[in-house]
Amino acid sequence: RLDRRTAELESGAQNFKSMADELVKTLEGRKWWQI
Repeated sequence: RLDRRTAELESGAQNFKSMADELVKTLEGRKWWQI
């Protein structure tokens, strides 16, 4: 069903965003722009 596919895509997008947010936090913690 299309609904299930859409739900899977939304879940994947949320997972990707959470991973990206964690990466940003890690980089900010390291102050990578000062290296």
